[in-house]
Formats: sequence, C-alpha cells, structure tokens
Amino acid sequence: MAFGVRLRILASGSSTWAKPPSICSTTTSQDNLVGVDFCEQMVKETNPSVWSKAQNTAAPHAEQHGYRTIADIMTALNPFTGAFYLEALQMSRMTREMFCLMEGRHVHPSTLYPGGVGTVPTVQLFTDTSFVS
Repeated sequence: MAFGVRLRILASGSSTWAKPPSICSTTTSQDNLVGVDFCEQMVKETNPSVWSKAQNTAAPHAEQHGYRTIADIMTALNPFTGAFYLEALQMSRMTREMFCLMEGRHVHPSTLYPGGVGTVPTVQLFTDTSFVS
C-alpha cells in the first residue's frame, strides 16, 4: 500500500466489492442512453425503410434472448415503455444504490479517504448491500 499504510480487511473488501456495481451501473446507463438511438420510435421516424427491414429480419440467437426479430429488439429499447429499457433502468438503480452504500456517493467520491472509501466498512454495511439486489 502507499506510504506503508495497510488497510483493514473490511476497508479493502468494501473497496473491492464496490467495483462490480460501478462497472454494471456504467453499462446499464449506456443501455438507457445509447439504446434510444436504435429504438423503434427513433428509427420509425427517421428511417422508415430501416424499420420495415428490421420487421422482416430474424434476430440472431433469438432462442437465447427471446426477441424474434430485430424490430422486436428495437421495440424493447423504446424509452420508458420498452422491456429492455425498463430492465436496464432497474439494474442501473440497483447498482447505484449498492455503490452509494459502499463508497458514499455515486460515481466519483468527492475526496480522498484512507482506504479509498467514503463509508465506514462494517459487517452491517455488507449486510445492507446484499439486500439491495
């Protein structure tokens, strides 16, 4: 560790445990922010020919994700109504809550802390975080 400082095991654990929610939160917010560019509403209005082609194009790996056509995927990306959009929004909220519990605030803590976290790492903190999901 820097300057010979050794972290307590819970401080090290909370810093490490906060990384996956941070990464997942970034990913899901991208799903909500970028997916809108490819949603049914946007494509129908700006490129109707692309929308008609999407309606007739089978989606690869449909048996895995459940969307039969590309148009089905685009419909699921519709903001505030699409199934995929709503699921990504819920996941983003859950991971941000976890991150806030572990780090003190989302996404970048405002100051530097010994151990790198803005909360006191306790067993109760880890228990609370496990109930978020």
